[in-house]
Amino acid sequence: MFMSKRFKGLGYGLLIGAGVLLSLFLNFLPTGSQGLEVPSEPFLSEVNESPPPEVGWEFLGRQSLNTAIISETEYYGECPGRTDNHIEARFTSRETPPAGQRRVVVRNVTPGLDDDPSPYTDREYYEGRASEATKMRFGTKHSNRYFHVLPGENQFEYEIKEHRRGPVIDAGKFSATIARNLQRVQRDATFEKDKVCANSSVSLDVCADVRNRHKWSCPNGNIIKSEIFPEDRRIITEIHNHTDRTIKVFIDGRKRRINEGGYVDFDDRHPSVRFESGGQREWHSLTAGTRYRFYKRDGKIGFEKYRRHSGW
Repeated sequence: MFMSKRFKGLGYGLLIGAGVLLSLFLNFLPTGSQGLEVPSEPFLSEVNESPPPEVGWEFLGRQSLNTAIISETEYYGECPGRTDNHIEARFTSRETPPAGQRRVVVRNVTPGLDDDPSPYTDREYYEGRASEATKMRFGTKHSNRYFHVLPGENQFEYEIKEHRRGPVIDAGKFSATIARNLQRVQRDATFEKDKVCANSSVSLDVCADVRNRHKWSCPNGNIIKSEIFPEDRRIITEIHNHTDRTIKVFIDGRKRRINEGGYVDFDDRHPSVRFESGGQREWHSLTAGTRYRFYKRDGKIGFEKYRRHSGW
């Protein structure tokens, strides 16, 4: 009975001591190591990481292949519109680099594009590390000027030839992601003042009826609104006399006289003039709103449009 109680006390003492030792051991371990997890995931992910692509599109300013951004601008307001930009892309293949007279043909076979034919480009692949540049832009049909792609991931097929009509020495597929950066900008018309001829078919330098114009125009030249002053439906035509004699004229059958240095004006829509001077007779069809003049040269009377020299 005495021995049994003694052994029981000894057992309790051993258990208490073991607990104290275990607590001290855990306290001296580094923080966060109580879980004792095996760091296998980060190491395995680094080992299994995919190598960078060996073939595809190279873009200026980007170190990695097959990723690019095309920025576009959409305008709203009084002058709506859109600016479709492009980027330059060069094909490259580390396995089959440029050499000799090689060429490369790349086709965009992404679903959603027109396939009759599919957008493609045929570029020189002679020297350096990549082909000659192609202009890449968003679109759905083949173009001789641009190589069209869709926003997002695109699928491509390529063929490398020894020369334009030579055998195919390498072929394959790759994909590239082309992101769209679309900006929306308000664009309104700008107000300007200028001068115009009452007859818009007559240039200002020979115009007899010059008006003031207020206009609101867009950057592409389209005029969305204009006001012309004075608002007069009549269009004035002028005939000046720059000779040393009085000239008799018949304007649409009505007789007029133009003294030396003088002029006459009239507002006929489809005017014509017939004149007589020193036995010389002529007839001319006129354009409404135009300045004309009589002049003398080598003893003969001439008739022509009268141009301004002050400049408008």
